[in-house]
Amino acid sequence: AEKEIEKFRAEKVLAAAAGLVESAKDVRGVALVTGQVPDGTSADDLRKLVLDVRGRIQGGRPAVVALFTTANGRPLTVIATNEAARERGLKAGDLVRTAAKTLGGGGGGKPDVAQG
Repeated sequence: AEKEIEKFRAEKVLAAAAGLVESAKDVRGVALVTGQVPDGTSADDLRKLVLDVRGRIQGGRPAVVALFTTANGRPLTVIATNEAARERGLKAGDLVRTAAKTLGGGGGGKPDVAQG
């Protein structure tokens, strides 16, 4: 039963991807997707969602996806950038460190995806 619940929750989270892509804002030529997902979303599910949304942004345009949740009573963010964004100097690791500092925590990762 536990695995079924986990699978259902993961499917529900990924179903939100299309709506998030549609909500992308253009900020100086960069597609920016931000949002908060339901509290209790696991770090793995949040990461999958961020990567799914990043993969749906078309046209080779620079993209940054930053989603937030609260897991186990603590704020959690996952940020991903695509290659076009990284070419413009937007690195997920740098962005997540800035966000995590604001949220009172730490974080880091690679230039393409990071969490904190």
